[in-house]
Amino acid sequence: MTTFINGRFLTQTTSGVQRFAREVVIALDKRLAENPTADEWVLLTPEGTTERLPLRAITQRAAGRSSGHVWEQTNLYQAARHGRLINLGNSGPVLHSRAVTVVHDAMIFRTPENFSRKYRLVHGLLGRLLARRGKIATVSEFSKRELESAFGTKDVAVVSNSCEHMAAVVRDDTVVSRLGLADEPYLLFVGSRTWTLSG
Repeated sequence: MTTFINGRFLTQTTSGVQRFAREVVIALDKRLAENPTADEWVLLTPEGTTERLPLRAITQRAAGRSSGHVWEQTNLYQAARHGRLINLGNSGPVLHSRAVTVVHDAMIFRTPENFSRKYRLVHGLLGRLLARRGKIATVSEFSKRELESAFGTKDVAVVSNSCEHMAAVVRDDTVVSRLGLADEPYLLFVGSRTWTLSG
């Protein structure tokens, strides 16, 4: 049987969700290259996706001209309907019954004031439908409890975050002094630049 991976993350601005997806696919590809199986693995992306991952065992293939949620619900579903599907970035086609979707947190349910009404409606409904139709996974025990409460389920799996990709980062001992923080107390925030303090 073919296992498909939702590659929509390759069309999005990189934040933690997209980095998680890239690193999981690259690590999975490495494992499959070292331990080949008879199953086919395919990373599906919208046509026109320019980023290509350095893959040896997983095939990257374009499927359909749509984009965003429309692509997931139509083109991705059509291309992956006869196999298994892995969604690593919070969403996927709701009609696919053999899918695992990684939902990274329950923020739209716990802090709805931080999201637009439209965003809350779309992602809240999408998450609930995906939880009913397929399998949900998340990245921590805390998020597991939050999502099980939000979705009314007790079977969310945990696929923990990791930090192996940090081994490729070159250490810069001058960053604190370059930012003028050498003699000042400071707070390190690891997150997206899109995060804002409201209120």
